[in-house]
Amino acid sequence: MKKIVEIIRFYSLDEINKYILKGNEYPTHHAWCYDVLAANSYNISCVDYKKNTFANSIGKKLGIQNLQQQINCFRSTTKNDILFTPFIQDVFVLAVLKILKIYRTPIMAISHRAYAPKQKNILKRCKLLVIRNIYLFGIDRILFLNQNMYCNSNNFKRIKERHSYLNNWGVDFIFFNSYSINQKCTPKNDFIFSLGGTNRDFKLLIEAFNNMNVKLKIIPKNPYNIPKDIQINKNIEIGSSIPDLYSYGSIRKDYYNCLAVAIPLIKELDYYPTGSTILFEAFAMGKAVITTKNKAYPFDVEDERVGLNVDYGDVDGWINAVNYLINHPDEANEMGNRAKQLCENKYNYEFFSQEILGHLEKMGDNDKFTSHK
Repeated sequence: MKKIVEIIRFYSLDEINKYILKGNEYPTHHAWCYDVLAANSYNISCVDYKKNTFANSIGKKLGIQNLQQQINCFRSTTKNDILFTPFIQDVFVLAVLKILKIYRTPIMAISHRAYAPKQKNILKRCKLLVIRNIYLFGIDRILFLNQNMYCNSNNFKRIKERHSYLNNWGVDFIFFNSYSINQKCTPKNDFIFSLGGTNRDFKLLIEAFNNMNVKLKIIPKNPYNIPKDIQINKNIEIGSSIPDLYSYGSIRKDYYNCLAVAIPLIKELDYYPTGSTILFEAFAMGKAVITTKNKAYPFDVEDERVGLNVDYGDVDGWINAVNYLINHPDEANEMGNRAKQLCENKYNYEFFSQEILGHLEKMGDNDKFTSHK
């Protein structure tokens, strides 16, 4: 039986356990396979998330995430066969120690961005190049979140063959779909829904809807995601901020009743798939999306005929896209049906979890990893 240690990010272990036990209230994809590993007889221990520690305070000043957790991992290095983390940034120090042959536990990490230094600023370019090499040479197996991110990083410079990408990252389809199945009333389809926080351009979205007679509901992750000095017309509703894990049961109603889901982004961050969680949640609920075009998504939503793209900063583009779906509700519905099938058949937590289990099994085979060609 393999002994696996997993770094839990953002939440305490108690929160994760309560979260998993209430599967009818919260989707499982934010457990990042902790539940699946435990269910598959892995001897799993977790490095609990502790935000307010002295080490983490020092780490924050140095730009190192979860330093306390990394110190705890180092202390238990002889007790575990594998270290798995869903966020590659959480093992930066351990990757350095691996290069120096001080830390020896095999590490498998998921990368949520491509690492292909292309910045015009030479200092930023050099910094990212150093970070890239520390990850590539200090981590035994990096799994990029999707093929597009892997290829973008690989095109910069050939990376080790044992690093790979995920085919099936996605959300808890059953959790969202079950809500739709159990509804007795048909969806209203009378507004556009937008939520989230990371890199969102809600200012641009509000500006677009101020010029339309279409309902918009926004649920920001934090209050500061909505500019205080912006005019908000009566057709726009700003809901309560999302309290992290404890929100999904309530927002399914808005997913269900909206015509489409809007994902407005400020800018593309080096092939960073901002908004992809919301993208797949919308798909699981059978909804079309309007999104700022992001090359880091695993596909183009227009090519898959599941939504519409808008360019960065394009107010008129948002107006045209929204009006198109408002004037073509049947097409919006068909987009949503195709999106639902895409999520059910490929991009979902069940398939993703099995993929992670497969990669973990390979971790014990003397680094004889198979790679995507």
